[in-house]
Amino acid sequence: MGIALGLANPNAIPCMSQDVCGAHGCTLALDAVAGAQSGAILNAMAPGGKLVIYGGLSGRPVDGVAWSQLIFQHKSMEGFWMTHRVQTQLATAEGAAQLRRDLTAVGGLLSTHLRTNVSR
Repeated sequence: MGIALGLANPNAIPCMSQDVCGAHGCTLALDAVAGAQSGAILNAMAPGGKLVIYGGLSGRPVDGVAWSQLIFQHKSMEGFWMTHRVQTQLATAEGAAQLRRDLTAVGGLLSTHLRTNVSR
């Protein structure tokens, strides 16, 4: 699975082109900012890509999503609210155990697969 390149600067989105995302097969992007850049990210992703929006730092509505990308490229967007997920899972012992397994798996990904290159 390809992971979208992390960008701290919303003005850098044009460099996240279909050439870059398509060449790397990016099928998952995590977006804490939302707003106009969300559409640019989703539209640049490879077919079957999923954009997960987990924050709204821009304070703006999601914009720029091409309907054709959703229909013909089988792309999707979804919201994720961590507080709700944790509260729901902690309601049962099974859920709490699953949450621990999920967090362990994410920790493994963070230490081995997800990297951010910072230019100076």
